[in-house]
Amino acid sequence: MKNSIRDELLKKLRQANGWIRGIDLTNSGISRAAVSKHIHRLQAEGYRIETSPRRGYRFVAAPDLLTANEVLPLMVSDFILPENYHHHSIIGSTNSAARELADAGCPHATLVVAETQSAGKGRKGRDWASPKGSGIYASLILRPDLPLEDAPTLTLLAAVVTVEAIRSNCNLPANIKWPNDVLINSNKVAGILTEVSSEIDRLTYAVIGVGINVNTVSDDLPHRPLFPAGSLASAGGHHYDRAHLLASWIDCFATEYQQLLNGGRNRLME
Repeated sequence: MKNSIRDELLKKLRQANGWIRGIDLTNSGISRAAVSKHIHRLQAEGYRIETSPRRGYRFVAAPDLLTANEVLPLMVSDFILPENYHHHSIIGSTNSAARELADAGCPHATLVVAETQSAGKGRKGRDWASPKGSGIYASLILRPDLPLEDAPTLTLLAAVVTVEAIRSNCNLPANIKWPNDVLINSNKVAGILTEVSSEIDRLTYAVIGVGINVNTVSDDLPHRPLFPAGSLASAGGHHYDRAHLLASWIDCFATEYQQLLNGGRNRLME
């Protein structure tokens, strides 16, 4: 099955806002039997979809996943196109995967997202703990028309964006520990890792990795003697919607990035 067909089925189920007959789903160009088969696959992925021989199908709830189907519809901008959104259940490192895509010629504004990382990367070779399904682990590939000396500005941009997304979505007092950490009440809740490739004095591409401890429990957080690891959930006292937070992060990044390219470096630094 092509992803576009399944995406269309899921879209119709959501938009029905109640029961929808199987015959109405066949308008996507597949048979009734194929519709049933694809519904079972969606259910296996965690989508709650009720079925009835007489009434058809009813969308109940989506799984807590950071797939394109869950994130992109929440965005205001079209900064990330569906074909440039790469979701993985498990991956070694989103930054490493992003660099492979960039070296292979992937387009600007390509995003790699994972539910968990087996070898998450932090600065200076440190590991980044990535418990499954509780955080945001994403790497954004950019091909900016910037001199190599401006590469550190992209890290500052990502830090500002991360703080703004947390503040606006979670109403938590996030602040930046320059240049690449985000703290809440002196607890580290997010980190940024920027890696670049260049030719002479111009950037060929930049990979901006962000890790956010969203609903991570304390037992899954690493021990840090200075600026102990924390999570948004521990700071706010309840769970947060990861898909909404990631969508907000992307939209905020798109806005701030364009302003930076339009000469807004001083504004960013302020």
